[in-house]
Amino acid sequence: MRLKEIAICFLISVAVAFSILLVFGDSKKEGYIDMIKLNDQFELKIDLQNDLDQELKKGHQIIDNLKLEIQRVYNDSLTLGNDRFITIKQLQTDIEAKTYEYAQKEQELTEKYNAQILTQLNEYLKQFGEENNIDILFGASGQGTLLYGKEKYDLTEQCIAFVNGKYKGE
Repeated sequence: MRLKEIAICFLISVAVAFSILLVFGDSKKEGYIDMIKLNDQFELKIDLQNDLDQELKKGHQIIDNLKLEIQRVYNDSLTLGNDRFITIKQLQTDIEAKTYEYAQKEQELTEKYNAQILTQLNEYLKQFGEENNIDILFGASGQGTLLYGKEKYDLTEQCIAFVNGKYKGE
């Protein structure tokens, strides 16, 4: 009988210990972030996108001016003769070269800005996790990497405020 009592006491002790562990034990903090929303509202990304748009606008203006010049030279050639076609060909070559140059510049700037955004965002996300004692932080991008999460685990707005504050130097 004594062995049965010891076994029952042992099982009760294990059950109590397990219950205490469940209630008070290793409580991990986890959450997820809507990466598309974060990316869209990250002020560094917005600033760099505006910079890129301004650069591209300059390029488009130069190309548009060359196209207008071709039209002007072409109209002049109709009244002045065929010697203006050489100028038109040169302007068309210039347009092609500038179009290629600005397409390359757009690609280079886009890659540079994306790398800069990703590097900065990763650093801020690491700081966000550390400062908020988050054990696991998932990224939801709408591509099936996170299929479901209760809204109470959604840290997107909190993270957006954090990364934008860090970007502003707050």
